[in-house]
Amino acid sequence: MQSHVVLLTPTVILYKMSDPSVEKEKKAFQDVLPEFIDSVVTTTKIKELPEVATWLKQVLNYVLPGGKLSRGLITSVGYKMFEEPEYFSESTQHDAHILGWCIQMMHTMFFVLDDIADGGTMRHNKTCWHLQRSVGVYAVNDALMIQQAMMDMLKIHFGKLPIYIDLISYFNENCEMAKLIQRNRMFYNQLRQLHSFKMSGASVEKEKKAFQDVLPEFIDSVVTTTKIKELPEVATWLKQICHALNVLIKSMAKLVRHHRLLRHQLRHVHHKLNASTINLDIEKKSFQAVLPEVIDCAITRPKIKELPEVQTWLKQLLEYTLVGGKLGRGLMVPMGYKGFEEPEHFSEETLHSARVIGWCIEMLHSTFLILDDVMDGGKVRHGKPSWHLHRSVSVYAVNDAMMIQQAMRDVLEVYFRNSPIYNDLISYFNEAIYRATMGEHLDLCSNYNKEIDNMEIFNVSRVDDIAINKSSFYTFKLPIFVALFLVNDGQSMATTELHQFCIELGRLMQVQDDYMDAYGCVTVTGKNGRDIQEGKSTWLAVTALQRCNSAQRSIFKEYYGSNDLEHVQRIKQLYDELNLPEVYEQYELKMYEGLMRRINEVPHAGGRNYLLAILNVCFKRVS
Repeated sequence: MQSHVVLLTPTVILYKMSDPSVEKEKKAFQDVLPEFIDSVVTTTKIKELPEVATWLKQVLNYVLPGGKLSRGLITSVGYKMFEEPEYFSESTQHDAHILGWCIQMMHTMFFVLDDIADGGTMRHNKTCWHLQRSVGVYAVNDALMIQQAMMDMLKIHFGKLPIYIDLISYFNENCEMAKLIQRNRMFYNQLRQLHSFKMSGASVEKEKKAFQDVLPEFIDSVVTTTKIKELPEVATWLKQICHALNVLIKSMAKLVRHHRLLRHQLRHVHHKLNASTINLDIEKKSFQAVLPEVIDCAITRPKIKELPEVQTWLKQLLEYTLVGGKLGRGLMVPMGYKGFEEPEHFSEETLHSARVIGWCIEMLHSTFLILDDVMDGGKVRHGKPSWHLHRSVSVYAVNDAMMIQQAMRDVLEVYFRNSPIYNDLISYFNEAIYRATMGEHLDLCSNYNKEIDNMEIFNVSRVDDIAINKSSFYTFKLPIFVALFLVNDGQSMATTELHQFCIELGRLMQVQDDYMDAYGCVTVTGKNGRDIQEGKSTWLAVTALQRCNSAQRSIFKEYYGSNDLEHVQRIKQLYDELNLPEVYEQYELKMYEGLMRRINEVPHAGGRNYLLAILNVCFKRVS
């Protein structure tokens, strides 16, 4: 009797998961998971935060195993299917496994968010992640951390390969389609096809002719629909795959509030600047003039134009949410380019590119602000009703926020994909988002609980870790360092000293924010402080405990973390008894002087003026 040979096509993978040949492939794929997770949690940025590393490992070990792993397997087996025997290598097969697990991470991110949105209770025969003890709604931040860890793995494993840019494009497109589909249900089947096949079919070696011949025709058949009729075999295959996967990607869940420091735009500093060097009014007007072009770029991408309803909605969304703020982060990019660039190398074309990047940062900022307002029930943003309060928006604002983020990635790709700075540009944006999710995790896990008496959370190191990851990277390093990408020989100026300036400035802003939470005027700050009630580990709390005697420490433990207004007032009274306002003034001045020394060490005069302008905005801020 002849042995039965199974042709390992995607359809077989999906329909014959119990077949020995497929089981063998699945086991080989699963065997890579421990190594993959280890590579995620041992990156430098994660190792710096052991608590985050432990948590992320726990998350991945829980959510990645289980299920049919179809998407990852299609990638893994796809390499064997398309590669010619003489070119096959175990090394590239291993890369296919890694890429498959990146795809599974994206799939898992959608599942975690989907379960929160739908109130799911079981996933892969075990309790959904958000129902685990101590997780709850914080699972949203975990899902975002998974997404950014995935982007990190793509950079680490494929960043130096010629396929990297295409990989990033495929992953970004898949994420965007998941958002667009919420505004146009009629394209739902195309989304499932794109998510299930196109992503998984991205070959580890794109230059192989066999795959190149198949993929364009397949993609064309998905996006045009009419051509499917001309390709009955592909249509049948596609239908089988989509039916087998049976994946429902729904609107994103309400996102955990992102770090508060993202709210603090750079204030007007015309009176603090040398008018001959920087005229903020002129800079802002020139910056705003670029917005219509950026919006037009975002809404005229082919995938958007195919969905007129979505196109109209996205235009309305961007015009409403990007207008009205102080635009501080965005302005830092063109102002940085003008500050650091030498006159003989300066060009209006590059300045225009700086403004485009600045608007991309503003788009990312708007993403966070929308999600923050949805989570906190914010009513006013930039002097007008928050986006989620608009008629017909409501909870859909969550999906709209994610659409803005993906539109931001689209704009970056359109303008800079063929530029030598593109890889670094994407890397810096991803790092800022990844750092924000890590800082958010630390912050969410920094509440005092009297029952377990977890006083160990009140330490300077933890406060610094939260500040650095939530503020320093996103608010300062991202706009300052991407500006240097555009400067002739700018990388020579992207020094460790400049990085440390950004780190220290982020720390100063966090301390200021902590202080204003307790002592700020509500009419000025625009918010009621909640750090004492929520038992947060803040600079004020840590400094207070450093200065407490035993009796005062007992008072702190008794009243901190209580919603009782009398208890809150008692903690504030304790702060006054410990002279914390005076300690704060001295600390802020010391930080300012240290930052001034760093600025004075910058050899470039224009760069010094630029950094001084930023510092002067932050010093003595009251909102």
